[in-house]
Amino acid sequence: MKQQRFEEIKDMILKNFKDVEQGEFELDDMPGEGEYLEFDGPIGKMRLEGINKPAIEKTDIIATKTAGQQATEKRTYSETDKVFVFKAYKWDEFENDWLKIDMEDFEV
Repeated sequence: MKQQRFEEIKDMILKNFKDVEQGEFELDDMPGEGEYLEFDGPIGKMRLEGINKPAIEKTDIIATKTAGQQATEKRTYSETDKVFVFKAYKWDEFENDWLKIDMEDFEV
């Protein structure tokens, strides 16, 4: 999904649903930022995330010969190319956590 389409969906949600919580967040494991919307949708409490992050240019695996040590991964990020990722979640009362919705089931 393109960022423009995410913006269209965000505008539609803000227009059609009440009590929409929205905000921004930083990514923990890489550079980039995200935006989220939380609202009560037709299938219950939902969360949509749009994430902008740099594309990964190269991944290096650094192995060690010492027993019991783990290999480390070093990523090189693009300074010019960006990737946009859309994620949708549904709140699960039983698990008390967000469950990811498989986007292949939807035509967005």
